[in-house]
Order: sequence, then structure tokens, then C-alpha cells
Amino acid sequence: MHHKRRRFALAVLDTKIFAVGGFDDQIGDLNSVEHYSIEQNTWTEDSPMNCCRYDFGAVPLSSYLYAVGGANGQKGSLNTVERYIPSVNTWTKIAPMKHCRGGLSVAVHCGKIFAINGMNEYMSIVDSVECYDEVSNTWSSVASTKTARFSGAAIVFPPRMPVYSKFHRHSLST
Repeated sequence: MHHKRRRFALAVLDTKIFAVGGFDDQIGDLNSVEHYSIEQNTWTEDSPMNCCRYDFGAVPLSSYLYAVGGANGQKGSLNTVERYIPSVNTWTKIAPMKHCRGGLSVAVHCGKIFAINGMNEYMSIVDSVECYDEVSNTWSSVASTKTARFSGAAIVFPPRMPVYSKFHRHSLST
């Protein structure tokens, strides 16, 4: 990688592995983006995000890469979301989530992005979940996980979406 980073997001889009945002102890919050090409065995820098962020989620959907929520030193927890368009190497802002979420989990299921749990702007860990509809560019609230989590992980395994953290497991029905 070209940049030292921690608390960043990794996502696979097409055949590339993207390292997005994060934090560097000497620089601070990062908006830088780079990808690894398996075919070329190289890291290449991409256009930076509009907003510095760490403790966020990144997921691919419909040939785009999405950076969801997170936090930064200026605003704390974020509700902002950006979409990367690889064909033009550009990030665009899309509809924000209804609630700020740092340390959230994200997953794509049935063509929708789910933003799960995290920490809100009041430093409270939340059990709420939001769902993004790409066609209408809107977020809606869906059933909560009933247990608040921070820095968990989500995977999709039909027909349920398990959400894992260090100490809890809960499933969201689809």
C-alpha cells in the first residue's frame, strides 16, 4: 500500500481489493483510497473520498463501491455516504443515513445496503439498522438487532443475515 492506515475499510469490487480511508497516527484522518490489482500485483492510488473517515463500512453494489458512515476528528460519528464510480475514478455524495453511525457493520443483501448498529453522535452504542435502496436513493429504518453493538462484522448467508461481534450473535430475518 502507498499509505500507512488503520481503522480503514476493505472491500472487493470486480477483481480489485480496495483499501479506503482510515487513520494514520502522523497524518490523522484519511480520505485516501487505493486498490490492489491481482493481475498486475500492484497497488494504485485512486481519487480520494470527499470526506475523511475511519471506523466505517465499505461494500460493493451494482459495480460501485460505497463508503458508509464512520467517524472523523472534525464531526465525530457520521451519517454521510459516498459512492465510488470506478469508470470515472470519482466519489459522489449520496443520500445520508437517518442516523450517525461510527463503528457500524455493513452488508449487501438482495440488492440493498444494510447499516447495522454502531455508535451515534452522542457516543451511545445503538441497536438500530437502516437499509439503503439504490434505485430511490433513500434510507429507511428496519428491524433492530435488539442488542447494541460497536465494531461488529456482518456477513450474508441466506436466508438470514447474521451479525457478529466479539461476544454476541444475532440474526436479522429477511
